[in-house]
Amino acid sequence: MLKKLLRQKKKNRLKNKKMNFAEAKHFLDRDNALAIGEIVKTHGYKGQVNILFDFDPLEFEEESVLVDINGWLVPFFIEYDFCNLEALKPIVKFKGINTEQDAEVLVHSKVFLPREIAEKYIDTDSFEYLTGYVIEDITSGKKGVISGFDDIKNNPLIRVEIDGEEILIPELAVEVVDMDHDKRYLKIKAPEGLL
Repeated sequence: MLKKLLRQKKKNRLKNKKMNFAEAKHFLDRDNALAIGEIVKTHGYKGQVNILFDFDPLEFEEESVLVDINGWLVPFFIEYDFCNLEALKPIVKFKGINTEQDAEVLVHSKVFLPREIAEKYIDTDSFEYLTGYVIEDITSGKKGVISGFDDIKNNPLIRVEIDGEEILIPELAVEVVDMDHDKRYLKIKAPEGLL
């Protein structure tokens, strides 16, 4: 009951808050958002979907998410959600998605949250969430951009693009020296000859 009252209070606060253009642009900017899961399938015929989150779905408390549709982050408000406790697969109903056909369009889409909100749920210092960051190795002096992360068991790899060439760096071989989320910058120390 208390949780329901707190949610209602939060809804009322959000309804009264107006967002200016700069705030809305920041909120929808892919550079300021992190993927937190993926819509894996439809559920039923009334527009519900199953979302596979990158964290325990029972912790999720947000009233809206951003869904990647053709490269654009589109906000969707959550009408209701409940969880299959055995499979831990949340079933979510988005406002405005009312049929299985509507929901089918969203299947295999990534689900995002603005970075400030996503940080409540995921470890944003993990290389998996640092795509697009400039990375500099203090050993070799080389700079590049993190283009992705391959979560290979016992040997996760950071994909870095340096001078138009993609290089795979074992995560376990680097030491993070400095990180700045505002500047999207990461300084590492890699073994000599790796880069």
